[in-house]
Amino acid sequence: MASNLANRIKSTFGQMSEGHKKIASAILDNEADLENMTISEVAKRIGSSTASLSRFVKELGYNSFPEFRSAIMEDADGDVPNARDISLELNGDRSYHAMKNSILRLNQASLQSTFDLIDDETLDKATDFITQSANLAFFGIAGSSVVAMNGYFEFIRTPLNCLYTSDFHLQLMQAVKLTKHDCAILISQSGQDKDAIRIAETIKEAGCPLILLTSFKNSRVAGYADLTLISHSQETKFRKEALHTLITQISIMDLLFFLSAVKLGSSLDISIAKARRIVAKTRL
Repeated sequence: MASNLANRIKSTFGQMSEGHKKIASAILDNEADLENMTISEVAKRIGSSTASLSRFVKELGYNSFPEFRSAIMEDADGDVPNARDISLELNGDRSYHAMKNSILRLNQASLQSTFDLIDDETLDKATDFITQSANLAFFGIAGSSVVAMNGYFEFIRTPLNCLYTSDFHLQLMQAVKLTKHDCAILISQSGQDKDAIRIAETIKEAGCPLILLTSFKNSRVAGYADLTLISHSQETKFRKEALHTLITQISIMDLLFFLSAVKLGSSLDISIAKARRIVAKTRL
């Protein structure tokens, strides 16, 4: 079954200390048996101390151990298949029908996991940054530039002044010109790419609010972000995680667009009408 707790652990595992990685692995191995245990009992079961377990729980973003235990209990009721289950199905049945079903279920699982990792307060703050910006700039390197371009194509229809280029050096030049009155959206799946880090540094130095879309909330790039939206994906034998993340990150961009549209109100209707009229003139 898909696990929101497992998704949280996965999104931070690469940046955990060795001690916390051992705790994370032990929890995942014993999750089904932990839902009714106290913090002392869980610590004893996984071979840790209560202090270390408490720090681990807070690193995952839970305010207390009871909240963490509630997440374990919610996982027990989950009904979305995970990547391993679906990958096994692909290995067993290669018919087009089976592969179609498995791939769509894998996408569904990733989208549901992403939804579980994003809270409403963060979305509200993100859309405030976006709708109140003088300039809205999109940044992404390599595969992430696809998501940035998609975001640009969506938001260019709004009254907002949007900026995007696929060239890294031009992105740096755009970033250095941003101010506190603007908003930047940076996409970086790993959060560790050196070019993405350089762009984030430049945006931060300019004093511009930065929204980050990534799969790893404790990555180096995340350290520069004002808001971080976590996109979850699951690697399978046939498709690497970085490629699969495009689906969830584009969905987050869609979400930001539609929520921003609500805040922009009637001004969006006027802007979209103008865009439609000018595009209509290009058609035969």
